[in-house]
Amino acid sequence: MRTTSQRRALSLLLVAGLGLAAASCGSDNKPAAQSSGGADAKVTITVGCEPPKSNPKERTAWEDDVKTFQGLHPNITIVSKDAFPCINPDTFQAKLAGGTQEDVFYVYYTDVQKIIKAKQAADISQYVGSVKEVNDLRKDVMSTFKDGDKTYGLPRNNYNMGLVYNRKLFTQAGLNPDAPPKTWAEVQEAAKKIAALGAGYTGYGEYSASNTGGWHFTAELYGLGGQMVSADGKKAAFNNDTGKQVLQTLYNMRWTDQTLGATQGYKWPDLMTNMVAGKEGEEEPEARPEHGAEGK
Repeated sequence: MRTTSQRRALSLLLVAGLGLAAASCGSDNKPAAQSSGGADAKVTITVGCEPPKSNPKERTAWEDDVKTFQGLHPNITIVSKDAFPCINPDTFQAKLAGGTQEDVFYVYYTDVQKIIKAKQAADISQYVGSVKEVNDLRKDVMSTFKDGDKTYGLPRNNYNMGLVYNRKLFTQAGLNPDAPPKTWAEVQEAAKKIAALGAGYTGYGEYSASNTGGWHFTAELYGLGGQMVSADGKKAAFNNDTGKQVLQTLYNMRWTDQTLGATQGYKWPDLMTNMVAGKEGEEEPEARPEHGAEGK
């Protein structure tokens, strides 16, 4: 695990690489950064996603990184743009089209290739080699920022999804905690055994509030080999037998097996803080059903 200083150093190096790229690339009629010419010319670049003042720890870390960077590169001035969230879907595309987007900006994972294809991102390939920590990044995640042998960005973070399960409850239900379910059918069977422990036990928990239901549906669809949109990006691809299979499984667990329980509308961190080890009074005594496994 990286220490905080290592993470900050990596962040700084990523900003360095992206900043240099932004300083050298722009649209046909407008430079991406202000410069008077020459390799050591004075350059000003804008960087988005500065933590808000309401998050003082991250804000201070950001400002320290900027100060350190500018100390190493005195010819480059960084103008940070306070933005929370880092990307506003209502204005993002308009800013790109209008040429008002920051030189270094944050973008959703699902939009990267679209931006690259639209030539709205700079090729930073020549700078990536100077960032030694780039070798620590997952190759599959890095591939998202590539088009052929060119690189157009670097990942800031990555969100992984999987199943979290309670080992103690698995043992109580006669399940092997060292052999967790590998298919949805096995998840359903394990949930039945946990729910059978009695009142107060729910076999499986699923997020659904605050838009998390759509994320999970997408991940579960991918897990079955499906896609949300067609390969050409022009048609919906979730409204088919695979999509119905995902929903049918959840329907069966809620209404047939009743392993999902009657309480719904969970959001982060409802389930994570209620993955207790047994009956009420242990670990997190909350007035919600215990959960043996949860979707994340």
